[in-house]
Amino acid sequence: MKPLHCFVRGALLAVAGCSAGGLAMAENSQKVNVRGAVVNRAANGGEAVMNIGSNQGKVRIVGSNRQQVDISGAVVNAADAGARSELNIASRDRAKAGNNQVVSVSGPVVTSASGRGVTSTVNIGDR
Repeated sequence: MKPLHCFVRGALLAVAGCSAGGLAMAENSQKVNVRGAVVNRAANGGEAVMNIGSNQGKVRIVGSNRQQVDISGAVVNAADAGARSELNIASRDRAKAGNNQVVSVSGPVVTSASGRGVTSTVNIGDR
């Protein structure tokens, strides 16, 4: 697996992304540029999961898999009172040869969940 580079400029708050998890085989390349605020929030037993330019879970990458994310504005992810909010930007669980995700967010992307059992999920790019 090629090294992961995460370039961050500006206010970056509690980002859970910029990582590759699980078992990665062969090639994976990720580049993240953030010049604004990325906010991840969970309160009162809520769960907020944010993956920006990352692979998640038990990942097997055979061949090329590339994510490139450029965020200039705010991305907000929130959960409250036992709710679950998950945001994936250019993130893939399973990769096959030749994947290429490019995402550019210039303004706010907001996802929220409130209350026990409520789920809010956003997938941008390919998953």
